Amino acid sequence: MQEDLQHLDATIKLFDPEYDLRTIRAKEMRQRNHYFDNGECHRLMLEALRELGGRANTAQIVQRVSERKGFEADAHHAVYRGLDGALRRAASTGLVVKNGRDESGNIWKLADLAQ
Repeated sequence: MQEDLQHLDATIKLFDPEYDLRTIRAKEMRQRNHYFDNGECHRLMLEALRELGGRANTAQIVQRVSERKGFEADAHHAVYRGLDGALRRAASTGLVVKNGRDESGNIWKLADLAQ
């Protein structure tokens, strides 16, 4: 592996001899949430938002998804973290919009994609 990295460094230097290789950061790996299959958290989050009228806070979405999946109360924190991350990623792509806060967390709204 070390030899492969040296070859990669040499290739970068071929294209830009002044490039500072120390500025290359390691890829951050997201820790997988084992309560959901790939893409399931995102899909369930969108379904829950639709069922809740297109606008809900994070706690309401967590409650709806937990009921659908049959999660016990001890899974609440992990489910909350997974859904909060999915909501933030959906907001970064424009699928949902953060619409304020209340005592239970952020309020999310489905984006109006018809524009």
